[in-house]
Amino acid sequence: YAADTPDATILFYNAHVFTAEPNAPYAEAVAIRGDRIVAVGALESVEKAAGSNARRVNLGGRFLMPGMLDAHAHPIGSRNVLGGGTNLVQASFTDTGASLPGLVNFVSKTIDARSSLMGDTVIVNGLDTGYWSHAAEIDKALSAGRFAEVPIILFGSDGHTGWANRKARERAGITAPYLRKLAPAQRAYYGFESGFAPNGFVVDVGLTRLRLSTPVASMETQLSYGRAAVHYLNALGITGWLDAAVAGVVGGDLPLTLDDPGVLPVYRELARRGELTGHVAAYPVIRPNDGVQQLDVVEALRKQYADVPNLTIPG
Repeated sequence: YAADTPDATILFYNAHVFTAEPNAPYAEAVAIRGDRIVAVGALESVEKAAGSNARRVNLGGRFLMPGMLDAHAHPIGSRNVLGGGTNLVQASFTDTGASLPGLVNFVSKTIDARSSLMGDTVIVNGLDTGYWSHAAEIDKALSAGRFAEVPIILFGSDGHTGWANRKARERAGITAPYLRKLAPAQRAYYGFESGFAPNGFVVDVGLTRLRLSTPVASMETQLSYGRAAVHYLNALGITGWLDAAVAGVVGGDLPLTLDDPGVLPVYRELARRGELTGHVAAYPVIRPNDGVQQLDVVEALRKQYADVPNLTIPG
């Protein structure tokens, strides 16, 4: 219910209002003026506080409550961060039965649908991590036949793991010669068989390398992720959230740079279109060991996005 003017008053009545106040948990009406609640309680007293010029909204006995805040979320998602909005739009494989034929059939149908792509790369989200114990078998199935020339990436439901077929991982430079030259501690982020032959599995640092090799989705596609996330959160009564990795890389595998502002441009465009119906506290990810220049990047981002309604970069 948008106000006609910034200082307009709206009276919501005939509602089952939950206040979250232990001594008075329910009320009959609420009045707001601009972005402030001016009265909550019995209808008669709220009417007096609202004034005779208030716009009245009859909620027909429906439930009304304060908006909830999500203190740690990854709503939109980008190449570097798994996001809820991305999962809502792209294909998700939710079978937990570790059925290889079922997975292969799902990937085949996803390819045919051409509805879950980042550039030429087929994306499937939400895999149960139990599938990674079968990485070699998955590779044998999804790197051959009709799948051989199609880059395919599967993302784990945990947000830290993934898998890529031969076409996708070769583009990312994940090859036997590459793994062979890595120190053991770095090699631990990749799955491989004898002779350091990759089986497609990656975790954390390896997942970052894989993500950065995928094509960047168009702004319209990214907006579809953002829209889906905002609608989903609002539908649950969430009206504000902390985006815990709005830019940078989770785990700090790479430094934060102005060249890659993450999903901040998506939030700005949603706000410009009047579709950012929630308050966002956006936190970029920095690498503390890189020194105070990382804070300079955060400050520069704060200046660039200071005029975006409903968006702040507080930390």
